[in-house]
Amino acid sequence: NESLASSASNKRRWGDNNQIHHIYNPKLKKSTPDIKATWVTHEQAAIADVLATSLFLVMPEKLNEAYPCDFIIITEQGEIDFSQRFENTLFTK
Repeated sequence: NESLASSASNKRRWGDNNQIHHIYNPKLKKSTPDIKATWVTHEQAAIADVLATSLFLVMPEKLNEAYPCDFIIITEQGEIDFSQRFENTLFTK
């Protein structure tokens, strides 16, 4: 009764040293630099997909005001941010 969607910056890259990817921040006029991957659960698959990509541009707290969801965010530095639902389910090396 739920969907899981993900989005990542490791695919569809180009430019010098592959620094440009397909998720573009129009305010910065460049690809989003800090997030590596996101996952979102939501009742509707299309909404989950939109939210997973949106997390590259919008803080999860702000997204949750309009579309309550659960999320995981992995940054380029290897930091992990996640909603409470995933607190006891993540494993890292």
